Amino acid sequence: MPRDWPAAVLGALQRAAGRSSNRVTRRALIAEELPRIIAETDSQGSTPHQTLSRVLQDLRDQGRIRFLGRGSYALEEGPRTQVTTVAASSSANEPAAGSFKPIPILFTSTSTSGARGRSSGSFGRHTSRRSMRRGDRVFIWRAKGGGKAPAGVIASGWLAEAPRMQADDSLGATLWRGNQPKIALRVVINVDQVARGPREEVQRSWLLEDPVLKDLRILRFASETNYQLTPTQAARLEVLWAHTGRDWSRDESVAGLWAYARTYGGAVSRMPGSPVAIVAERIGRATGEL
Repeated sequence: MPRDWPAAVLGALQRAAGRSSNRVTRRALIAEELPRIIAETDSQGSTPHQTLSRVLQDLRDQGRIRFLGRGSYALEEGPRTQVTTVAASSSANEPAAGSFKPIPILFTSTSTSGARGRSSGSFGRHTSRRSMRRGDRVFIWRAKGGGKAPAGVIASGWLAEAPRMQADDSLGATLWRGNQPKIALRVVINVDQVARGPREEVQRSWLLEDPVLKDLRILRFASETNYQLTPTQAARLEVLWAHTGRDWSRDESVAGLWAYARTYGGAVSRMPGSPVAIVAERIGRATGEL
């Protein structure tokens, strides 16, 4: 189901603010976020730039954002959805058996250290958390465990800080089933989007067949708590997250029919280079949706 423009623009502002210390320029918003806004709203018009300007003015009039001059905006401070999760565990702070497991997160680092851009498979739980910085993009993963809901990405956000030793927040403290570490290495995430049901979740089974994401470390080592994404993986997951649950456009439907025609009467492969994989990557959909 498409999002309305105000919600999509506000989400874009929150993402951009997380990357730039709460100062967002209209030029950067157009360059970095307008394609996603158009995709989320399923817009067909020829003047999205004008629509963006009108929505920004409406959000300013509503007191949601503040105009700073010279085409710059800032989000007004207010209640923000936050999640505090364990960033990396040590043997002294491991949760007791049977307790609530820390939330796994996948992140793409804004750090300029040599670690940036490496394969996610080369990072363990202790080394990857050292690459986590304020403003990093993160995706929150639901582990299947003993539950019936499928594993996969269910929310996204931005790191509000680097990991540090701290107590759990009041909400998170209620989720532990057994003894909880009073002080542990944790990180706060500003959540910008939460899936409203299975239709909007990026399922683990899809990722196993994805031409770009099939080698994600979390698919092979699910016991860790944080996983660094390469820029290529992060870009693909961002597109999947934006498109999953959204109705198909005419162009996407035509592309899907092309894949159907190419595979009609034969075996349907989802391997890289197959018609299904090619279309899925081109239109930003999971192979499991075709």
